[in-house]
Amino acid sequence: MVSGGFVSLLLAASTSAAADPSEVTFLPGWVGKLPSRSWSGFVDGTPPGEKKPIHSHYWLFESENDPDNDPLIVWTNGGPGASSMFGLLVELGPFYLSTASLRTAAFNATGIPTLFRNEYSWTKLGNLLVYNAPAPVGFSYCGNDPAGDAHSCGAWDDKRQALSAHVLLKNVLKTHPRFARHDVYITGESYAGIYVPTLAREILASSAPDEPRLKGLAVGDGCVGSAVNCFDTHGPQFLVEFLHGHQQFSEALHEEIRAQCPADELRDGVRSEPCKAALDQMDEEVGGYFAYSLYDECVYENGLERRRPRGARTWRTARGPMHSAAHKHRARLAHALGGALNDYPCGGGPAMDVWVNQTAVRRALHVPPSAHFFSFDNAVGFEYTSSERSVLPFYRHLALETDVRVLIYNGDVDPGLNAIAAQNWTRALGLTTKARWRPWTVDGRQRMGGYVTEYEGDFAFLTVRGAGHMVPEYKPDASLEFLGRWLRAEPFRPRAADASMMGVLQLFDKFFAPTSSDPAKAVAVSRLNLMLASDRAALDNETLIKIRNGIIELVQQYVDIQPDDVILNISTEERKSILTASLAIKGRRVATASVAPPPRPTKARVSDMPYRPPSGAASSSDTSE
Repeated sequence: MVSGGFVSLLLAASTSAAADPSEVTFLPGWVGKLPSRSWSGFVDGTPPGEKKPIHSHYWLFESENDPDNDPLIVWTNGGPGASSMFGLLVELGPFYLSTASLRTAAFNATGIPTLFRNEYSWTKLGNLLVYNAPAPVGFSYCGNDPAGDAHSCGAWDDKRQALSAHVLLKNVLKTHPRFARHDVYITGESYAGIYVPTLAREILASSAPDEPRLKGLAVGDGCVGSAVNCFDTHGPQFLVEFLHGHQQFSEALHEEIRAQCPADELRDGVRSEPCKAALDQMDEEVGGYFAYSLYDECVYENGLERRRPRGARTWRTARGPMHSAAHKHRARLAHALGGALNDYPCGGGPAMDVWVNQTAVRRALHVPPSAHFFSFDNAVGFEYTSSERSVLPFYRHLALETDVRVLIYNGDVDPGLNAIAAQNWTRALGLTTKARWRPWTVDGRQRMGGYVTEYEGDFAFLTVRGAGHMVPEYKPDASLEFLGRWLRAEPFRPRAADASMMGVLQLFDKFFAPTSSDPAKAVAVSRLNLMLASDRAALDNETLIKIRNGIIELVQQYVDIQPDDVILNISTEERKSILTASLAIKGRRVATASVAPPPRPTKARVSDMPYRPPSGAASSSDTSE
């Protein structure tokens, strides 16, 4: 006989489970409490007008910080065809897998790879939605057969993919309405350089009341169209400059390439035999490297293969493993080094393959046990046509005509979609520079994160030092830093020397009223005038101009300002007022009447400027790298 109380408890538990059937309550390979709540399942991703249903798989995580108020970060990998489970389980999710996952006692006992905690998970910044598209990528499938083959969903192109992603995103928010009115930031890498903006375009083109609250796009190491940089449709110009810049072949050969290869051939495709010969020699001199990261030591793979031209065919770099994060390119872990050059874990892809194919894992994620798990690369293995020629006009539209913020970031040791090419196309947008190229740091002191350039319309280009193609995998701490600051609309932290300068400027700013109509420019002008105030009475104009120009050179990396914007004349009363304020800040009480002009120095006061180590150098106290 069962008591009434026990029956009530069973009914309550049953009702709770029925109300939220997609919640993930346990994860094989993980011991202990889950870092945050999450939900995994399928929603309809069928584009309008299609009859065969598309079942799109997603995994939604609650923020570890403030899930009710934090934004919703949407992530997709590229390919075309790479599963976003790679991004989730190797790059940026709350757990990660690696070679070590296959070496634990628990794995030896159960055959289930061990999940490790990712201290740099993006769930520390917001709620995280990861989806697998287009079907049959990941666990997504079409029709009524989860075990359908790679061609079961028909032919895809960029437009159909965007329509499907738009439908699935809206349906995830309908399934989980508590997130429906959160700010949404769509992010991705590689071929997601097409997925992300084309999805955003569908959202912005719709006037439906249930559209996501799109606030920004962040794309890492992305291609931006078949007419720009996707696949091998162009010449090796940027690859040559990348490899030369990293000293991977001789200066003599670089001169030979410049002599034998006309600029248009390097840009559009090589035609002449002397140029082909020079590039073949570059191939020989470079040797081997991993196509996703020049200095990666997890896998040795030559990412520069010669494609011998026949007739009208031209010499180009291999299409190969260059444009997405598909895990299969790390499948040679058995032959790789035991460690990694930059201390990121090896072997996440192969470990992921084992984990997702466990029956217990599929049960935990509410995935049919018979479902196939697909992850392709470069559209090899399923039907996909790259139909988007260029998203550059759309990016310009976002910057000039919408409030949608854009961050383009790039690992600076990615050979394929390299930072030189990314800097080139972001500049080609023709946007006004608001803050010139400058360093940013992970710690606000000396640990370099990379470089950033900021443009009008909340459009920014940022590089990540030492990161390969999958930036969150190679530099997880730097990724958490720059993404967090971008989401919060905070400045990327400068180096210590620059921070000292910025601190002084910010401290003095409130004591001098700006007069320019441009607020950012006005602030910089007022700060510079203030810093020069104590020198004006004592120094001749020539010396003042030298000091002024030196300060401007530092400040120009933050705001567009010209020498003529900074005045050289100031009244005695204004000078006294400024000096009084500055002395008071230093903790010295000085009566206004007693403020005297500073003594005349014999030369510009270089000692007053903050110490700036030589370019590329770190201070002796910096042990963070």
